[in-house]
Formats: sequence, structure tokens, C-alpha cells
Amino acid sequence: MMKWKKLILTLIGIVAILFLSRTWLFNISTKYQSIGQRDLIALSDQNMIREIELWKSTKESIRIDEVIGFTLKLTARRLKFSTKSGLNSNPNELPQSGESNCVGYSKLFNSVANYIFDNTANMGNWESSHLIGKISFLGIDLHGLTDKSFWSDHDYNRIINLETKEEYFVDPSVFDYFRITCIQ
Repeated sequence: MMKWKKLILTLIGIVAILFLSRTWLFNISTKYQSIGQRDLIALSDQNMIREIELWKSTKESIRIDEVIGFTLKLTARRLKFSTKSGLNSNPNELPQSGESNCVGYSKLFNSVANYIFDNTANMGNWESSHLIGKISFLGIDLHGLTDKSFWSDHDYNRIINLETKEEYFVDPSVFDYFRITCIQ
């Protein structure tokens, strides 16, 4: 009986360590390479804007990590990942449809983040861009493992301070699944 108890406690410990170090493990094993960029679609969805303004009204001052966290959570709350073809990726229509792929996730993140940056006093130096990239895991190009066009690339976002050049990379669809905030 004591053997089983030790084994179970050891397994629980290993799972806990893997869970707590998931961001580090993801970032050392996964690399993103930018191959392009998508255009910004300005946020005009009034329900989304009201939700953003409500969140902003609870803050005396807003830090970049709070913008990233709020925007990732909002995107994950509003969308459900899907591999269906022909999905709409317009961020102003996504909250109604609810389903999207990595393109829609990144477009929604990009539109919300840029809305906050453009409409918040201390955020004027920040900008989000929507990147198209390739992902490798342990040096293996994941996109080369299939010939389906859906998996030909992957979308993610870059947030940069235009003055200081401080930058963050986020993958909203990875956040939705693994709660990993920043990549690379």
C-alpha cells in the first residue's frame, strides 16, 4: 500500500511541476518565425468597446502587462477555436459567431489591444501588430508535417513600445488552450 501512495504522490508532484513550468517548457521547445503581417481592422463593436471602457474605468493607471492579460482573457472568453474552413476573421463580427481559428484570435487581440493603446492616456507609445509565422517544435517545422492548407502558417501578435523598443509576443490561441501569456 505504501508503494502505491509514494507512486501517486510522485506522479502528482511531476504533473504539478510540469504545469507550473509550462510557459518555460513551451518557450524553450517552441520557436516562432515571422513571415508576414496582416492589416489592422479597427474595433467598432460597441458591446466590446463598452466592456473595454468598463475595465479601463476600474484602473487608475494601466500597465502593459495588464493590457496583455485583459486582452488575452477577453479574446479567450469571446472565441472558441475551430478548424472549420471559411470562418470569418473580422474582429467586429467574431463575438457574434464565437468560432475562429488563429487568424481570428490574433485579429481580435490586435484590434482590442490597439483600441486600448489609442484610447488610453499613458499607452500612446504602444502598438500591437498581427504577425503571420511558422512554428517549430524542438527544431521540427510543424507546418511541414501536413499538406493541408489550414496548417500552412500560424498567426500571433507582437506588442512593442515604439519609444523604448520593449516588445512582447503573444499567441492568443495558445493562451486559450494553455494559459501561456507571452511566447518566445
